Amino acid sequence: DQDVRVMVGRVDDAETFRRAGVERASLVATTLDDMANANVALTVRDCTDAVPIVATAAWEGSVDLLLQAGCQDVIQLGELLGREMARRIAGHGGRMHVVGRLGDIVIAEAATAGTPLVGQTAQQSGLRARFGLNVVGALEKGQYRPISATLTMTEDMTLLLSGSEAGLAAYA
Repeated sequence: DQDVRVMVGRVDDAETFRRAGVERASLVATTLDDMANANVALTVRDCTDAVPIVATAAWEGSVDLLLQAGCQDVIQLGELLGREMARRIAGHGGRMHVVGRLGDIVIAEAATAGTPLVGQTAQQSGLRARFGLNVVGALEKGQYRPISATLTMTEDMTLLLSGSEAGLAAYA
């Protein structure tokens, strides 16, 4: 109904993947429990060695198992989320974290806590003049705030910055 392609069948049966055309796939991503993900990887490898497989893992001990089963990459979502939550809660004193790229433009976030930016507006900060960086938005206590020339930066803000790799490196 929503024009979404789905695969129907048992994930431990190679015929399911063959019928789905796994050999033509760009990627197989599996987000089941660790044991089921290992079964998916082994089953896909029975069909083809050419398709990359990415899996999630709940347990650190499962990472090696999934890699040995044929996954190119294993993502531990719990660890990633925990690290990001800790980083956001603790702040990171102006250190930047790249969150995306658009061609040559790098998008990064940087906490204002413990920096000279606190109490300044985007215009007063001189980020554009000194580093060629644009302040495109701010997160304050979990709420997105579009940036304006008069918005005063607080200890609780994380800025969303855009600029060149060199400009961001100079700021860091």
